[in-house]
Amino acid sequence: MFERIEQLMRENNVSAYKLSKETGIAQSTLSSWKNQNKIPRVDLLQKIADFFGVEIGYLTGKLDKTKETPKIQRKIDASTVNLKNVKVMFYGDYELTEQEKKMVENVIKGVISSRKDERNKKIII
Repeated sequence: MFERIEQLMRENNVSAYKLSKETGIAQSTLSSWKNQNKIPRVDLLQKIADFFGVEIGYLTGKLDKTKETPKIQRKIDASTVNLKNVKVMFYGDYELTEQEKKMVENVIKGVISSRKDERNKKIII
Protein backbone atom coordinates (compact mmCIF):
# COMPACT_ATOMS: atom_id res chain seq x y z
CA MET A 1 0.00 0.00 0.00
CA PHE A 2 2.76 2.47 0.86
CA GLU A 3 4.16 1.99 -2.65
CA ARG A 4 1.17 3.90 -3.99
CA ILE A 5 1.66 6.69 -1.48
CA GLU A 6 5.33 6.92 -2.47
CA GLN A 7 4.36 6.94 -6.14
CA LEU A 8 1.97 9.85 -5.54
CA MET A 9 4.67 11.65 -3.58
CA ARG A 10 7.10 11.27 -6.49
CA GLU A 11 4.53 12.32 -9.10
CA ASN A 12 3.63 15.44 -7.12
CA ASN A 13 7.17 16.21 -5.90
CA VAL A 14 6.07 15.98 -2.25
CA SER A 15 8.52 15.00 0.49
CA ALA A 16 7.56 12.97 3.55
CA TYR A 17 8.06 16.14 5.58
CA LYS A 18 5.63 18.11 3.42
CA LEU A 19 3.07 15.29 3.43
CA SER A 20 3.34 15.11 7.20
CA LYS A 21 2.99 18.87 7.60
CA GLU A 22 0.05 19.18 5.21
CA THR A 23 -1.92 16.20 6.56
CA GLY A 24 -0.97 16.32 10.22
CA ILE A 25 0.28 12.73 10.08
CA ALA A 26 3.59 12.29 11.90
CA GLN A 27 6.61 11.36 9.81
CA SER A 28 7.26 8.50 12.21
CA THR A 29 3.78 7.16 11.41
CA LEU A 30 4.51 7.33 7.67
CA SER A 31 7.80 5.55 8.29
CA SER A 32 6.12 2.80 10.30
CA TRP A 33 3.68 2.25 7.42
CA LYS A 34 6.57 2.08 4.97
CA ASN A 35 8.38 -0.47 7.13
CA GLN A 36 5.12 -2.38 7.61
CA ASN A 37 5.33 -2.01 11.38
CA LYS A 38 1.84 -0.51 11.56
CA ILE A 39 -1.34 -0.70 9.52
CA PRO A 40 -2.72 2.72 8.56
CA ARG A 41 -6.00 3.83 10.09
CA VAL A 42 -8.76 4.58 7.61
CA ASP A 43 -9.13 8.21 8.70
CA LEU A 44 -5.42 8.83 8.09
CA LEU A 45 -5.54 7.16 4.70
CA GLN A 46 -8.47 9.39 3.85
CA LYS A 47 -6.39 12.47 4.71
CA ILE A 48 -3.71 11.30 2.30
CA ALA A 49 -6.26 10.45 -0.39
CA ASP A 50 -7.83 13.90 -0.02
CA PHE A 51 -4.42 15.58 -0.13
CA PHE A 52 -3.51 13.86 -3.41
CA GLY A 53 -7.02 14.01 -4.87
CA VAL A 54 -7.43 10.25 -5.25
CA GLU A 55 -9.91 7.70 -3.95
CA ILE A 56 -8.92 5.86 -0.79
CA GLY A 57 -9.43 2.63 -2.77
CA TYR A 58 -6.51 3.60 -4.96
CA LEU A 59 -4.24 3.79 -1.91
CA THR A 60 -5.40 0.41 -0.65
CA GLY A 61 -4.97 -1.22 -4.06
CA LYS A 62 -8.68 -1.90 -4.60
CA LEU A 63 -8.93 0.63 -7.43
CA ASP A 64 -6.67 1.16 -10.39
CA LYS A 65 -5.77 4.62 -11.48
CA THR A 66 -8.04 5.23 -14.45
CA LYS A 67 -6.81 8.69 -15.32
CA GLU A 68 -3.90 11.00 -14.65
CA THR A 69 -3.59 11.78 -10.95
CA PRO A 70 -4.45 15.45 -10.53
CA LYS A 71 -1.75 17.73 -9.23
CA ILE A 72 -2.25 18.95 -5.71
CA GLN A 73 -4.54 21.95 -5.68
CA ARG A 74 -4.24 24.79 -3.23
CA LYS A 75 -6.42 27.84 -3.01
CA ILE A 76 -4.52 31.09 -2.72
CA ASP A 77 -5.38 34.75 -2.87
CA ALA A 78 -3.40 37.91 -3.44
CA SER A 79 -3.27 38.70 0.27
CA THR A 80 -1.10 35.61 0.90
CA VAL A 81 1.69 36.80 -1.43
CA ASN A 82 4.50 38.12 0.74
CA LEU A 83 8.14 38.33 -0.28
CA LYS A 84 9.32 40.14 2.88
CA ASN A 85 11.16 37.05 4.13
CA VAL A 86 13.01 36.62 0.85
CA LYS A 87 16.55 37.68 1.67
CA VAL A 88 17.98 37.68 -1.86
CA MET A 89 16.26 37.58 -5.24
CA PHE A 90 18.09 37.41 -8.57
CA TYR A 91 17.30 37.98 -12.20
CA GLY A 92 20.10 36.15 -13.95
CA ASP A 93 23.30 37.36 -12.27
CA TYR A 94 21.67 40.59 -11.11
CA GLU A 95 20.55 40.88 -7.48
CA LEU A 96 17.24 42.71 -7.15
CA THR A 97 16.91 45.70 -4.86
CA GLU A 98 14.20 45.91 -2.19
CA GLN A 99 12.21 48.19 -4.47
CA GLU A 100 12.46 45.69 -7.34
CA LYS A 101 11.41 42.84 -5.02
CA LYS A 102 8.33 44.87 -4.07
CA MET A 103 7.57 45.37 -7.76
CA VAL A 104 7.79 41.60 -8.33
CA GLU A 105 5.45 41.02 -5.37
CA ASN A 106 2.95 43.52 -6.82
CA VAL A 107 3.05 41.83 -10.23
CA ILE A 108 2.35 38.44 -8.62
CA LYS A 109 -0.54 39.92 -6.63
CA GLY A 110 -1.93 41.50 -9.81
CA VAL A 111 -1.80 38.24 -11.73
CA ILE A 112 -3.49 36.36 -8.90
CA SER A 113 -6.17 39.04 -8.51
CA SER A 114 -6.98 39.07 -12.22
CA ARG A 115 -7.19 35.27 -12.35
CA LYS A 116 -9.45 35.25 -9.29
CA ASP A 117 -11.88 37.55 -11.07
CA GLU A 118 -11.89 35.21 -14.06
CA ARG A 119 -12.46 32.13 -11.91
CA ASN A 120 -15.32 33.26 -9.77
CA LYS A 121 -13.15 34.68 -6.99
CA LYS A 122 -11.02 31.53 -6.65
CA ILE A 123 -7.67 30.49 -8.04
CA ILE A 124 -6.20 27.04 -7.99
CA ILE A 125 -2.54 26.44 -8.76
